Amino acid sequence: MRSRSFAFSFFSLILFAAAAVGLQASEPAAVSETAPAATAPASDVSAEIEDVSKRPLKVAIYSKSMKKKRLAAIIETDELFECIPVSAADIRNGILDKCDFVLLPGGSARAQAKDMQPEGVEKLKKFVHEGNGYLGVCAGAYFPIHQGFLNGNTKSPKWARGIEQLDLELTEEGIAIFGEEYRGMQKVRYANGPVFDVNIDPDMPQVDILAWFRSEVALNGTPAGIQVNSPAMARTTYGKGMVITFSPHPEDSETLKYFFPKALRYMAGKLNKIPQTETNAETNAESQTETAADAH
Repeated sequence: MRSRSFAFSFFSLILFAAAAVGLQASEPAAVSETAPAATAPASDVSAEIEDVSKRPLKVAIYSKSMKKKRLAAIIETDELFECIPVSAADIRNGILDKCDFVLLPGGSARAQAKDMQPEGVEKLKKFVHEGNGYLGVCAGAYFPIHQGFLNGNTKSPKWARGIEQLDLELTEEGIAIFGEEYRGMQKVRYANGPVFDVNIDPDMPQVDILAWFRSEVALNGTPAGIQVNSPAMARTTYGKGMVITFSPHPEDSETLKYFFPKALRYMAGKLNKIPQTETNAETNAESQTETAADAH
């Protein structure tokens, strides 16, 4: 009887030891206080961050022919931007939801609106209003006037003034955006862009002048004397977004063509699409004004 009890006790001891070993194998080892926590491979994380930081800002260039390659080439001299041609149908179908800016080039503002149809025009306006940028040149400068998101009006219904190299002079606001090297008189190609007054409605956002026409062309029975000292380039806000317009064609000048990427980069900073810098004269002037106001 004793031998059986001993055998049973010995066998139980073996089973208990085996269970203890199994329990140790199934429990995770305690993490040392000095051991690093488990993380994803550093290379994968850094690669993901790098990809996000290098994401280009997308500029939708409205193009009926889908061939606005020259404007795209000028803008893409700044690696911050990537241009895509878009049609009126693309705008109606919501392509602007994937973009940061929309650019309307020369042509006919009324034809652009007709092709987009009311649905497309409203989607474009909503896109800007929600915090994106609009850049318009010539017909694209008429467009926000016609569609009610730039506080201005044309001085005459006769628009076919002609094509000519005109004198243009930047304001201090324009120099802050485009650069001190453009101070003084510049020659720019004009081709029937808007000649307009600004800030006619006190309830709309105010328009800042970036450049003035200092000479004019007045062919085809258009009224003389109204273009000199009228706005050539303007800036305003629309909702959370920003609008910059060029009445003439700086893209046709080897020096002024860089106004396009400069205007887009300026808007990108103001719309918080990239970190703002404190390097331009306008920002410094604003800071000085705020400091002086605080002192009083």
